Amino acid sequence: MKKVKHFIWISLLICLLGIGTPVFADIHLYMDSYTQQSFSAKDGLQISSPTAIAQTPDGFLWFGGYGGLARYDGKNFQIYGIDKLSNVKCLLTDDTGALWIGTSDKGLVKYEKDEMYYLPLAAGTPTGSIECLIQTENGIYFGTQNGLGKVNDSMQSECLHIEELKGLFVRKLAAANGMIYAVTRDGEVFVYDGSTCVKAGNISADISVRSMTYCPISNQFYLGTADNQILRYDADLHLQEIRTIPGIECINDIICGEDGSLTLCADNGVVICDGDTIRKQNLTMDNSVEQMMVDFEGNYWFISSRKGVLKVSNSRFFDISRCAGIGDIVTNAVLYSERENYLYIGHDQGLEIVDLKDMSSVKKKELADLGTARVRDIFMDNDGNIWICTKEKGILCQKTDDTVIQYIQENFPSLGTDAFRCAAMDENGKVYAGSEKGIYAFADDQVEPALTNMEELPYRILDLAFMDGTCYAGTDGYGLFEIRDGAVQKIHTVDEDLTSNVIMKFARSKTNDTMWAVTGNGIICLDNTGTVLKNVTIPGANVLDIVLSENGTAWVTASGALYRFTENALMEDGADYELLSQIDGIPYDCTPNSSQSLTEDILYLCGTEGVYTMDLSSRNDRYENYPLTMDYIQADDESIYVQDTDYVEIPSDTKRLSLALHIPSYIPENPTVFYYLEEFDTDKNVMKLRELSDAVYTNLDGGVYQFHFGIINSETGEVAKEKILTIEKSLKFMEKKSALLLIGAAALAIFITLLALYLNSKEKRIRAKVKAYFEKEEQEKLKTMAFHDYLTGLYNRNYITRWKALNADSQKYPISIIAVDCNDLKKINDKYGHDAGDRYLVMTANLLKEHFSDEDCSVLRTGGDEFLIFCQGQDREECQERMNDLMADAKNHSIHGHAVSVCYGIYAMENEFNFDDCMRLADLELLRSKRLYHQLNDPPHSDN
Repeated sequence: MKKVKHFIWISLLICLLGIGTPVFADIHLYMDSYTQQSFSAKDGLQISSPTAIAQTPDGFLWFGGYGGLARYDGKNFQIYGIDKLSNVKCLLTDDTGALWIGTSDKGLVKYEKDEMYYLPLAAGTPTGSIECLIQTENGIYFGTQNGLGKVNDSMQSECLHIEELKGLFVRKLAAANGMIYAVTRDGEVFVYDGSTCVKAGNISADISVRSMTYCPISNQFYLGTADNQILRYDADLHLQEIRTIPGIECINDIICGEDGSLTLCADNGVVICDGDTIRKQNLTMDNSVEQMMVDFEGNYWFISSRKGVLKVSNSRFFDISRCAGIGDIVTNAVLYSERENYLYIGHDQGLEIVDLKDMSSVKKKELADLGTARVRDIFMDNDGNIWICTKEKGILCQKTDDTVIQYIQENFPSLGTDAFRCAAMDENGKVYAGSEKGIYAFADDQVEPALTNMEELPYRILDLAFMDGTCYAGTDGYGLFEIRDGAVQKIHTVDEDLTSNVIMKFARSKTNDTMWAVTGNGIICLDNTGTVLKNVTIPGANVLDIVLSENGTAWVTASGALYRFTENALMEDGADYELLSQIDGIPYDCTPNSSQSLTEDILYLCGTEGVYTMDLSSRNDRYENYPLTMDYIQADDESIYVQDTDYVEIPSDTKRLSLALHIPSYIPENPTVFYYLEEFDTDKNVMKLRELSDAVYTNLDGGVYQFHFGIINSETGEVAKEKILTIEKSLKFMEKKSALLLIGAAALAIFITLLALYLNSKEKRIRAKVKAYFEKEEQEKLKTMAFHDYLTGLYNRNYITRWKALNADSQKYPISIIAVDCNDLKKINDKYGHDAGDRYLVMTANLLKEHFSDEDCSVLRTGGDEFLIFCQGQDREECQERMNDLMADAKNHSIHGHAVSVCYGIYAMENEFNFDDCMRLADLELLRSKRLYHQLNDPPHSDN
């Protein structure tokens, strides 16, 4: 297997060394702090005991196991060769991009361009299980249970007659300097140069080798043993070092990175060795880890025959708490100290300080009195002093020389409480702190009440901010207070200009003279006079905090999500935003009413299980890495492979065209994608990647079409990458110009003949009768079309006026109106085409006619998937009973497995019937029914 870049996906963080940016440790040692995801049969990986993994240039991942071969595109698994291919033992992608598959019962198989090629056995070659594969400059070699084999020039698989390997089980192969190195199941190593084979005599017989790899950087070999040792040899297999790896058992695989670090896969987990540093990873896979691979996006994949498949993702999010070994704690505040390169983490059991250079825990004896007090906020003033607000221990000020002043009632009697929640600084450099009982000011190591009369604001203060000489105080249920000159000047509440009296967080804009505040149900914007300019409701989430950057970006934390807005977008009701959730790598929920920390490129976030970071550096270049793949199209029953072409021709009689669309991606992101068929689709079909499915078109006319498929930049809204496939549908006879000319000529001849017959006719009376007949027929046809729907035969919307007139003087009370709406018509149209949708509508109409066939009922199709039923002499209960019977009957009628389903609303009037009121009330009932249906049947959207 080719060597891949080791931990390339963390290079952005390692390189962030600018002003205000933290200097991180070698965080590739902490790969377990990124998102982990396991795969098994319940996730669609229908191969038991996976044993191998590979990636092909089109981006697809391939998994082999006892259950066969599976392909994965980041969304769905697809089983390959299920009838002929099973017991896959190893996989290899060669230099041409072809996939080689070693099996235990079918020999060697090559997969290329959607075709499986079973390599025949050369004469005299015994069958046997192929255990491992390798490519060298001399071709493809494989290890078997009976020595070493090779793919010969005739594309046959043959076992090499090597006496030294005869009868030996070769389980691992390595190649370097023109040599092939074979590791046997007995733990021995043999060296083969293409003609002779010798046992490596420099390896002690007491050592049982389990795995072997060559490092081209140092021109050295690394051997893993069946216990817990790594042996380092030079190119001539002279022993250089024996290294014991504590806490590990049986090293099954070694991966050497381009930085010289080693990743060890063992029977009891994974270890990373970087120089003298050894760290066992805290992965969910800790049993029989046999192989590791890094994909083209930098994600780690681990294979275990017992535990399945594990992915460790290249995510924008990094779990600092797990990296530093803090454990699961609810964090309330985080602060980055540039001077120290420390991260201060306040949580429910005290304070943690992490040195970001090596992710070690820092203990400061000056803060020992803090103990396990709940830390609610951490604030740094302009002088670099750090203020720590606690629930039980007052507020502590750590000065730049590490001396600490603790402000508690015992030392400062003017304090009315030891429970503080927040701290802020005014324009003059004075620090203020909000408590459970009001606000206090701190200066020159002294404390004083912030208000002349503290009884004006005796409430719990959740946050403070200053703007143009005014202190803004957010309370827990009593509104927003404006304070100037030691007195409350104004109170904002729901009675005036707020939508909630809970004000949790403030954030001063860095681009204009405004301030944003997080309320109990949204966000508000205030100008420098305290006027509320805007109330914004964030879609689908409870807002927890807002963090503003220098460029006007607003990061809004919410329940299970993180939103990226611009301040301008928030002023326009937040119409334009990016939503990030667990699918994008967020490890856990943000903590309510917590305080985040922001540097130039890193956002530190408080969560319910610790602290994690988000990389804010530009990611526009990542779109080029997404592979846009159309591997085949389905023209009715014919599959056409199109992955390596940009043009395809389909037969003229094709009724249904389906294009298999893939964007193989394994990072925790859900970008926006699109497709459309030029000259057919009026607009782009836009969706999130996780919602992408095959594109289906029915009954296309003959001609040339351009199919566009691509990805949209979420930050700019522009097309970031696009693939175009030209599709030519052959013309039918009737679509060809020659056929049209012939038909036109024939029609002209017929017309001339009929015209001549007409002009020469002497029987005027017959002509008059014929004319009268056709006029009458046309009138009847127009009359029918005026009041009937062309598709279902039901009355149409025009019939409403006629029904009113016909029943104006003969109404039978009660009169009921039933408004009916089909469910899932759009899904059927999108998936099976509009022909299926039309059949679905006709089937629905027939059911309505069948169950409301009596003369006192009229059934109408008013447009699209909407129907009306007018019933005279029938009350609501009777109509409800009829609809119940219809709904039960509908389950027996289906299209492509989709049973007929409708929502409806009924309203009846006992006397003094008013059509418009009755219609409006029936529609309201229908709307409630429709809303309930979607709540019960539609999955929650991840992009709003």
